[in-house]
Amino acid sequence: MRFYHEVFDAHVVHDNRHHAGHVGERMVIMALGGQSAFNVFEVPGNTQAQIQTPMVKFVVTGCLYRLSPRVVAAATSLEKAMS
Repeated sequence: MRFYHEVFDAHVVHDNRHHAGHVGERMVIMALGGQSAFNVFEVPGNTQAQIQTPMVKFVVTGCLYRLSPRVVAAATSLEKAMS
């Protein structure tokens, strides 16, 4: 959640720490401003991050670049950390 707050200035408007009745599974709704919001999930034990292709280059070169220069800085830092 901290990443989205720092990069997009998003704020938590709903925090369900037992999403779908699963203890530890978390679903958060974050507001971006106006009527824009998105869901963020945390699922303990999920190994998808180990096998998924990182999308950092899309963030730097794609449409998110137009949202904020902070996105580019954060994505660049993340990409360097993952190298």
